[in-house]
Amino acid sequence: MRGVFILVYKMRKEHTSSESTRRRVIQGIGATGVAVGLGTGIGAAAQPRNPGKNKGRHGGAAPDNPGNQGYECPDGTVSLGTFEFVVEADEEGTIEDCYFEQTDGGDELVTITDFENKTDDDGEEHACEPISVTYEVDGYVVESVASFGGNDTHVDADPADGTYDADLVNPGGEQAAISTLYICGTESTAT
Repeated sequence: MRGVFILVYKMRKEHTSSESTRRRVIQGIGATGVAVGLGTGIGAAAQPRNPGKNKGRHGGAAPDNPGNQGYECPDGTVSLGTFEFVVEADEEGTIEDCYFEQTDGGDELVTITDFENKTDDDGEEHACEPISVTYEVDGYVVESVASFGGNDTHVDADPADGTYDADLVNPGGEQAAISTLYICGTESTAT
């Protein structure tokens, strides 16, 4: 960068005409911009890449990690509900409430009745960081539950009746909380 400024200074000193000097200075400034742009591009290209970054532990949209965008229920099942985890806080950032809110799927086919938050190594609970969900279903059998959180995906293709335990990991290798939940099922044949 220092060499570019010296170049501009020398151009100024050599030419006496004000029009010619302005033209040379502008050309010098343009050359400086190109040099800086190329230098930035080269520096950015030299940075090490982390191909696994933001793809979760399953490596992106692999078959067992469908990703949050465009998740589809398995063949033969229908969406019973998509739920987003909502955290409400006051102006100071103090958490006032948190819950799962249905954003898509069948109208009130599934009710999230409770959730369990993650705990730290000392057994202290982290408020509003769900890792397990208890639910009730009306007229359907749950065939699969998928959750997303911490850039990871977990799909349980054989969920226990009324309970789902997420197995999500954040990029730091720690247990991640559920941010989105998809519940899929078939109509119940029991009468």
